[in-house]
Amino acid sequence: MDANAINQIATQVTSTKNALDGTHNLTQAKQTATNAIDGATNLNKAQKDALKAQVTSAQRVANVTNIQQTANELNTAMGQLQHGIDDENTTKQTQNIVTLNKVRKLLMIKL
Repeated sequence: MDANAINQIATQVTSTKNALDGTHNLTQAKQTATNAIDGATNLNKAQKDALKAQVTSAQRVANVTNIQQTANELNTAMGQLQHGIDDENTTKQTQNIVTLNKVRKLLMIKL
């Protein structure tokens, strides 16, 4: 065997060993997901708490990954919702200003 083949086999052994270290991987995935949820700027406390409870009770890395993905999607959706609300409020304020200006013009004409 040449050195390249030995290195490839060693890499495969290391990868397999790491994959078998399930408890460590699960703990690491849970910590990563919890940090991501805590950093989600568009989620409220109740949403974060519910998602973190799901992460805590998850028994598999795949489940934790799915919960983290759900948290990311919810965070994005909540951000879009807030932008929509902000846009609507801006539109209403603009409409109110336009209406107020029309009323002022009408009052000046009548005076």
